[in-house]
Amino acid sequence: MKTGALIVVVIIISGLVLGTLLLAMPRTFETTSTTSRLVTVTATYTSTSYATVTRQGYGMPTQLLEKLSSILPDYEKAQAYHVYVPSEPGRYSYSFAVFWRYEENHTHLIYFHAPLNKTFIIGLNSLIQTRFAAAKNIPNTPAAFIPRAEMTETVITDRGDTMTRRWDIVPTSPGYPSTPQVERAGDMAWVITYRLLDDREYGESLVARYYFLEIIVR
Repeated sequence: MKTGALIVVVIIISGLVLGTLLLAMPRTFETTSTTSRLVTVTATYTSTSYATVTRQGYGMPTQLLEKLSSILPDYEKAQAYHVYVPSEPGRYSYSFAVFWRYEENHTHLIYFHAPLNKTFIIGLNSLIQTRFAAAKNIPNTPAAFIPRAEMTETVITDRGDTMTRRWDIVPTSPGYPSTPQVERAGDMAWVITYRLLDDREYGESLVARYYFLEIIVR
């Protein structure tokens, strides 16, 4: 499976300035990590925190991992992204995208690590967009053709509970917007799977899944 990339972009909305964070997956299965600084600034409040992405993560609740293993037995081989939610009270914005080719049967995981003995809130402004790009080097150019495929998103909570959404991707729809399935969370994992249902060749065309997440810690 090709190495994924987690890209956090700059957002400037009504005077709110967020730092830029570029996190790339390591190219091996070793337990390595990349840590970058994330700074949130508002007119009255400044906080500094750190977001970390690791190729192999540890420390998730046993019930969550048992449920994940039952859903995806080889989950340790999937592209995995870890978001460590800061413990300091504040409002944090995460914007990133995951790309994969139409022909690729794809799975990626997003782990959210809650602060110790705390939960966090996923704000109402959070949005997820699934779109189709001509190529990775021109992600803002729509693809000429859209595949016929299916995609699922399963959320696993720290208690092992699950919630699942499913999309039938068809050539007539240019995109699929959605919102997160949970509002308040502790540790959790998102499992996103995609499977192509036709046998056409699409060249460099990509599925692009954009995450615009607002996380609130109180």
